[in-house]
Amino acid sequence: MKTTSLILICVMLILGDYAFAQQANSTSFIEFETINSAGVPIFEVVGQSTGLGSFHSGGKSGFMTTQGTNLQPAFMAPTSAEITNGWHRYQIGESSLFRKKFDVVADGRTQRWLVSGGNPGLNILGWLTYTAGVGFVTFGGLEWMMDSDYAAINQGTAVGMTIGGAAAFIGGLVLVFKTLPRATRIQ
Repeated sequence: MKTTSLILICVMLILGDYAFAQQANSTSFIEFETINSAGVPIFEVVGQSTGLGSFHSGGKSGFMTTQGTNLQPAFMAPTSAEITNGWHRYQIGESSLFRKKFDVVADGRTQRWLVSGGNPGLNILGWLTYTAGVGFVTFGGLEWMMDSDYAAINQGTAVGMTIGGAAAFIGGLVLVFKTLPRATRIQ
């Protein structure tokens, strides 16, 4: 009984490896669609590296890390393509600050992805608005809490700065996250 079970398990493993090898040699169909943007460049990540270093200068020392990504142009969305089965990593955007990495696991089925290149100009505006909001909330809040004899501005202006700064802070964050590149699988 144990021998029969062992033989059956070996046969299943061999057939399973054969089926996996057949699937690994086949291809999948992928479609990239866009909304409100045309010509979104999609790069394939062909390598990543991380380095760790230390320095010593003028009595000071410390550690540093670096990261590099090797990209290869792959597609210009909207497009359709055939890719080999397996795991693929893609990136929208070339900049290390303004990018979206996403993984595609091609398994022989057709996949549809919705991609957006984002808007770098509005993203920078969002960061500036966010930063100004932090400054106005900090300064207005401190002035609002001070005694009126020592405050540089009156209480009404301090309250206005605090509320306006909070609105700029929230609006800037919303703008930052709404303008980033996106990739979502829709099928």
